[in-house]
Amino acid sequence: MNIRLDIAIRDINGKTGQRIIRAIINGERDPKKLASLADIRVKKSQKEIALSREGEWKEDLVFY
Repeated sequence: MNIRLDIAIRDINGKTGQRIIRAIINGERDPKKLASLADIRVKKSQKEIALSREGEWKEDLVFY
């Protein structure tokens, strides 16, 4: 899908990473909404996180 969550968030298995991954699986595609799920302790800004969420969203690549 060309989405690089690991660039914006160091630990994708942490609280923020799991929130964003669950939201993607549940159908959320808006980068700003996904970035708003970040914990306040994440060092990257919401704008930087949103930019890393832009990609080629293909439903057949999203699975549980």
